[in-house]
Amino acid sequence: MAAIIFACKCGQKLSAPEAAAGRKASCPRCGSVMAIPVPTVRYGGQHGPVPTAPPAPPRVPPVGSQETAPPSPASAAGRVSPRTMRANRRYAGRICSICQAQIQFGEQLRFCEQCQSPFHQACWEENRGCGTYGCPSGPQVGPAAPAPPPLPSVPASLAPRAPAKGRRIWWAIAALTLVLLGVVSLLLVVEYSDLQRPMNEVLSSDPRNSGMEVRCRYRSWTSHGVLVYDLREVPASKSQADVFRVFLQYAAKLRGRRFDTVELGYRGRVKFLLAGEDFAVIGRDYGTENPIYTIRTFPEKLSKPDGTRAFAGWTGGLLGVVNRQMEDFDRFHKEWYGYEVLSSPRW
Repeated sequence: MAAIIFACKCGQKLSAPEAAAGRKASCPRCGSVMAIPVPTVRYGGQHGPVPTAPPAPPRVPPVGSQETAPPSPASAAGRVSPRTMRANRRYAGRICSICQAQIQFGEQLRFCEQCQSPFHQACWEENRGCGTYGCPSGPQVGPAAPAPPPLPSVPASLAPRAPAKGRRIWWAIAALTLVLLGVVSLLLVVEYSDLQRPMNEVLSSDPRNSGMEVRCRYRSWTSHGVLVYDLREVPASKSQADVFRVFLQYAAKLRGRRFDTVELGYRGRVKFLLAGEDFAVIGRDYGTENPIYTIRTFPEKLSKPDGTRAFAGWTGGLLGVVNRQMEDFDRFHKEWYGYEVLSSPRW
């Protein structure tokens, strides 16, 4: 190893090993303290001053060991920290695990007292400790920051409102719903006024009609051409003549009204169809026409729900025709409601 030759200010020539470059020494002649100069050497293919560093710091005993490392004279004098030094050839080229950069020759180092890993002095201070994973000398995580206080609740009056476009859509839906409800209510009122109220007056005006129930309505709210005559209740004490009398009185009540078709039903099921013209004639002639003629000729005017003729027309002698017409009238009542009334559990 080459020696460094230098002179004290008193003229005394001194020599020191190259590894001691940069350290301080005292002159044996005058006692002056001076820094050992750094020699100019060829390094990395270029000429220039290359700083040299003192030898490696003294060995630190393992953690938990009773062995204590003797303090160096320099550290005892308080001149150089035992854990800091300039990088010499031993540490030059190693990687600082904090900044992941290569340690250059002569840079100020800081050694970890636990794992003995070298770091740049600036990196150690910035990291506030060792950068080796799991080393107890690493930066300690402080207590968790307290949770921020909850945000104050916003009064309902100050809460953001829905966009104007959304409010307009809801208002439009609400308005349309109200309009539809109004239209339905109006149609129900019209239907009741046109059809059901006259029927209620017929049932209540004649004591012979008590106990019977009939509901009248339009087949469609958009078209009032079809009248639904729905027989709902026929007491056992009522005869065929009682049931037909209510129908004749209702036709007379609606005198002047014109329908395309009248549906005769029982409890929601259509059984027969009657032309609107025949219904108008029955209502017009009620009270003036012979009721026996109206009764015996009525079945001939009826059709089945599929449009086919319900009963045949009879010709021949008057007595024979009347008998067959009255038989058809009896069968008409049985098919209209009689069979279902007789099969009811109340019978």
